[in-house]
Amino acid sequence: MAKERLKILKPTMREKKHYLVVNAGYGEIEKVILKYLGIFGFAKASPVFVLSKNGKTIFAVNRKYVNDVKGALAFSSLKCEYVSGLVRKAKEKIGGKR
Repeated sequence: MAKERLKILKPTMREKKHYLVVNAGYGEIEKVILKYLGIFGFAKASPVFVLSKNGKTIFAVNRKYVNDVKGALAFSSLKCEYVSGLVRKAKEKIGGKR
């Protein structure tokens, strides 16, 4: 039996991400999003840890749910410092190299 190769997703079909810079650890951010958006909202937003440096964390979120995640962070007195469509720009904001 021959192995079947998986088809590659077209760029228009893949999930687009935006990168948020927050003054908190990822564990704290994850708890806040779960508390305010619930499990279903957390799954839709699909936050993914990218980088943590100088007390700031970069994480990726589905672009349709950026405002929901920012609202959840605001309710818990965490501040979203920067939102970017490019991880390179987000890294520059926390003092990281390209």
